[in-house]
Amino acid sequence: MKTIWQQYDRKLNNLEKLNKRLIMETLLKKPQSKLYRMKFQSIYGILVGPIVLVIALHPLFKPENIDLKFIVGCVLSLVVLIYLG
Repeated sequence: MKTIWQQYDRKLNNLEKLNKRLIMETLLKKPQSKLYRMKFQSIYGILVGPIVLVIALHPLFKPENIDLKFIVGCVLSLVVLIYLG
């Protein structure tokens, strides 16, 4: 009777450990998925801005339009994007 009781006790302990592990994994899934989504949104935001500007301003990219103001604007935009990243 004592050995049977010890076997059941061990099984119960194993089930408790398994339940704790499953609960912890379940609780960690939501924050991880939200973190991944936030990371994707930030990378997406950093990449889409310059791409949209290049597409929108493509007709204006001529050698005569590239001057000091254009270069300073590009450098400042790049600095802001790096800072936001």
